[in-house]
Amino acid sequence: MQGRSKSYEKLIGTFQAARDLVVGSGFPQLGGITFQVGCPAVEQYHRESPRGYMHVLHVPNVICVAAAAEDLGRQTLLGLWLHEFGHVLGGPEQWDADEWVFRNIKLEGHPVPIRYDERDLQFVEL
Repeated sequence: MQGRSKSYEKLIGTFQAARDLVVGSGFPQLGGITFQVGCPAVEQYHRESPRGYMHVLHVPNVICVAAAAEDLGRQTLLGLWLHEFGHVLGGPEQWDADEWVFRNIKLEGHPVPIRYDERDLQFVEL
């Protein structure tokens, strides 16, 4: 697409991969979720908490993403996306979202654990 950076394309690709994994694990109702970059509330959240790149349940069926997320690696983005999907059905608490992903999202029949890196950011190894 003309005018979009490679880093923005990485956001699109990792979002679609995470959404496909969620839908393919038996949750087609989450297939309509989209994302938007630059929501003022998520940008403020990121300024206040450097690990705060995304939030959900602020706008119906939308995961809001701080523009700075474009600089994150693929595994981190996948972990963040899956974590946010986990909030939709798992609840508002951080560990509830991660637990929902572990219990419900499967890759080749195996759970997908969300791990945390040295920055306290979620990531997955797919």
